[in-house]
Amino acid sequence: MRTKLYKATIVFILFIAGVALLIFSFNSLVHYVYQNVEDQHLELRSHDIFSFLMLALFLVFLYLIIKYVLPKVSDTTLFTSLAFFMTIAGAFLIINCVPIVHSDSLMIYNYIERFNEGNYIGIEDGYYFSWNPALLGLLSYERILGKITMNLRIFFVFELLWYQLINLCAWRIAKLTIKDMLVVKLVILLSFLFFPTFFYILQVYGMLLGFALALWSLYFMILSIQTSSKKKYIFIIISILLIGTACLVKQQYQIIMIAMVIICILEYMRSKRPYILITAIMIPIVSVSFSVVLSEYYRKASGYYMGSGEPISLYIAMGLQNHDNPLSNGSFNGYNYYTYQDANFDEQKSSELAKENIENRIKYFISNPGQMLTFFYYKFTGTWNEPTYASIANGCAELWGDGTPEELFLGSLYEGDRLYTLYVQYMSILTFLIYSAALANLLIRLFKRYEWTSYDIFPYLYLAGGFTYHMLSESSARYVYIYVFTLIPMMAEVITIVYKLFIKANSEKHITL
Repeated sequence: MRTKLYKATIVFILFIAGVALLIFSFNSLVHYVYQNVEDQHLELRSHDIFSFLMLALFLVFLYLIIKYVLPKVSDTTLFTSLAFFMTIAGAFLIINCVPIVHSDSLMIYNYIERFNEGNYIGIEDGYYFSWNPALLGLLSYERILGKITMNLRIFFVFELLWYQLINLCAWRIAKLTIKDMLVVKLVILLSFLFFPTFFYILQVYGMLLGFALALWSLYFMILSIQTSSKKKYIFIIISILLIGTACLVKQQYQIIMIAMVIICILEYMRSKRPYILITAIMIPIVSVSFSVVLSEYYRKASGYYMGSGEPISLYIAMGLQNHDNPLSNGSFNGYNYYTYQDANFDEQKSSELAKENIENRIKYFISNPGQMLTFFYYKFTGTWNEPTYASIANGCAELWGDGTPEELFLGSLYEGDRLYTLYVQYMSILTFLIYSAALANLLIRLFKRYEWTSYDIFPYLYLAGGFTYHMLSESSARYVYIYVFTLIPMMAEVITIVYKLFIKANSEKHITL
């Protein structure tokens, strides 16, 4: 019975992930979404001859790297070299950028000094953290940095550090779970070639920090599963603490937390080791405890009663709403805040209003299935097929100088000129390859009746979770690059398979001749 449930769960996960990848692969093959960096308007564009030329050049580049470079360097040398190069690139970006942040990042930054001085007005009803208390974890992290300096460039340096830790963890997880060292080296290379994570160093919003913590939590969880000695208990404790901190910094990582719980349950079904089941129970308990402790700290420090803030139903209601531009369907439009404000910041009343809105929307979709399909098609396309994942549009756009060579270079990127267009084209190719390769990897394993391990299933489980959540709730390209990044090992495996088949076919051809 347990074996049947184990297999049925894996099939269900792979089905959702497979449907998502099929949609994304088809979309990215036919067209891509271009985001204007000035007004963030989304536009659907078809691939042209330049796109296919770039695809050919990129594949030739990978072939040459795999054949002539990767076999001659160790994984350590490869990672160290790329990390050094991207550190130099990051330093160049940080030194020459305009040190500003936007929107929520700016709001949190502006509260740092007030909170550090004991002014907790931001928690009062109607103020920022009263309706979004989940960001108090991120504020606490930034308050620590604020004790040292309020220089935004230093904040960016820490974002660069988290970026490097993400790539480091991608390498270490690959080395734990993949036997073929060529694939491991490809994971290292492709992680650095996935540029959205790099450009997000200029957005101080906890995404990179939370992602680094979550990935390292996953690393230690895998390590605990693979370790038979008593060290596994230390790894479990570290893993639980890291994922709890990741969720405290950024609520988005609750999806990876849930994925880790499911992985633990699946592993328990397979191996019947009790400590793994205990781990699955402890992960959400510790995560919730961290949140409760932090909220209680701010309640006592400020003297203000603080509820749970905006209910999730407001975001689901907003995620089901049309936009003037269909590619922005389900994106932020202020509905959550204005409804919460109209309900006089009453959580229950605003939740009831949101549920009524959701019910009406569902009834409309049932009555108009064609409109429902159109709505979600454009929502998926605008969210998952914007290849830069808003990594430039959410940076320091429109405020670059136009004098020095450095300013001209960065201006061409951040003001939407030629360099930005090239970046969009490049990422549209890489995005297509990631989606299609991840789908191919899934199908190959199914065809070969591959025996799935719990950590083999993780990238697909995490994607299925992100796909489901953002299908129903508020969505934006800037939220989903973390799911795409975790598919890189799948892409590396497929590229290696194709490369080896090509080499084998070439060798047989020469033998025949």
